Amino acid sequence: MTEEERQRLERTRRTIRLVADAATHVSTAFLQTELAQEAVHKAGDSRDNLLKLQETVMKVLNLPTAGELGQMNARMRSVSQRLEDLEDNLVNVGDQLEGLAKVPHLLETIVEQTARSDSAGPRPEQPRG
Repeated sequence: MTEEERQRLERTRRTIRLVADAATHVSTAFLQTELAQEAVHKAGDSRDNLLKLQETVMKVLNLPTAGELGQMNARMRSVSQRLEDLEDNLVNVGDQLEGLAKVPHLLETIVEQTARSDSAGPRPEQPRG
């Protein structure tokens, strides 16, 4: 890059900084005027009025608003979580019932073993000691 090109680049950079500073100064000065503040205030009021109008139209059309959809989504997630918990509990109950289903067979085995030992006669006493 030649010296002339460097000087031209530096002048361009200074010009850009000056323009940016001037634009900032002008916009700040404008925003501090009563007219600009009133315009910003009216824009905010218009936004609020449009939101109210949108909610009214959505109700007339029987459509949910974004906020209502968010609430329904949260409720659905809550119900889904409760159903998953219920499913887990039912699996646990099923496992316990399977264990209880084995009890009659175990009782039959105990009765059979007791009957066999009774038919074999009395047991000799074990010495205590």
